[in-house]
Amino acid sequence: MHSWLQRALDFLHPARNASKIQRSAQHQHVADQAARQLVLYHFRSCPYCLRTRRAIDWLDIDIALREDASAYDELLAGGRRQTVPCLHIKDGTRKIWLNESGDIIRYLEKRFTPCADAA
Repeated sequence: MHSWLQRALDFLHPARNASKIQRSAQHQHVADQAARQLVLYHFRSCPYCLRTRRAIDWLDIDIALREDASAYDELLAGGRRQTVPCLHIKDGTRKIWLNESGDIIRYLEKRFTPCADAA
């Protein structure tokens, strides 16, 4: 993607200056472990993907990002849709493919926003 377009998308996104979530070291370790079960399929130039990546950054979680040609094949095989963003969730033996940036962000906020008493 053109760097000017990425800068424009970054500028226009409202969460660009938001501080990251703060967690204790123990809670960050738990969040990091949980994030290993997630993969985000995305495109750099997609504004909905940018919105989702910004939420991931704000939540301070390290989710694997996929956007290469083999990722597209995985997305079609597993998620059965060619739209991004798509969050692949490995939940035990179940594999969940969550589409739509708003749904993905709500899921991530519910799972990774620390409770006030847990901080």
